[in-house]
Amino acid sequence: MKKKFMAAVLALMIGLTSLPTAFAATMPYVESDTTVSFSRPQNETYQVKFTVYGTHENPNITAGNGSVIQTQSVKKAKDKSGNDVYYFKVKATGKVGSTSAIYTTLPGQSAVRHFILTVSKPTAKSTTSTESTSIKLVQGAGTVGRGYTASLSIKGKPNTDYTLTVYYPSGPSKAAGVGTTTSDSSGNASWSWKVGTRTTPGSHSITISGGGQTLETSFTTT
Repeated sequence: MKKKFMAAVLALMIGLTSLPTAFAATMPYVESDTTVSFSRPQNETYQVKFTVYGTHENPNITAGNGSVIQTQSVKKAKDKSGNDVYYFKVKATGKVGSTSAIYTTLPGQSAVRHFILTVSKPTAKSTTSTESTSIKLVQGAGTVGRGYTASLSIKGKPNTDYTLTVYYPSGPSKAAGVGTTTSDSSGNASWSWKVGTRTTPGSHSITISGGGQTLETSFTTT
């Protein structure tokens, strides 16, 4: 009889011990598609995707330092499972080297830090020119899913070397297809490169330089 009583007590204690874990597993939370800290050129934008699980309450999404990161827009949507999704777009407006974290807070919970953004040196600006030989974007890369191929084409000076550089949070892309190519006799040049499956989703800067001109554009990965 005593053995049965002790076994019942032990089972009850194990059950009570597991309760906090069970409750914690059902707590609502916010998942970010960006979990590592990175740098963004000054005056460039970045979009992060937040997915809310376990609740339809609106999270408070904020930058830790509003003088470093400026909120551009917040768009709400739903994923295939019905979870609320927020696309939070910010602009790196602080001084070069300054940092700010991005936080989300659900009602009744403490703030959660997802990553830190560092403002880096600005990229080269587009050169304004009225000459017919200035670089013109014929087809932008647009929006490309990770693991797929991005393409971009321009029109510039004939038989001229043009260099395309793609900037990711981890640094310039080293993918095959980016780099220097020579325009044809009509000034047309194009590039195609594969977006890595681990590329951080969001907006990424692109610069094309050649013939004494520089064009700045961007594309988005999802």
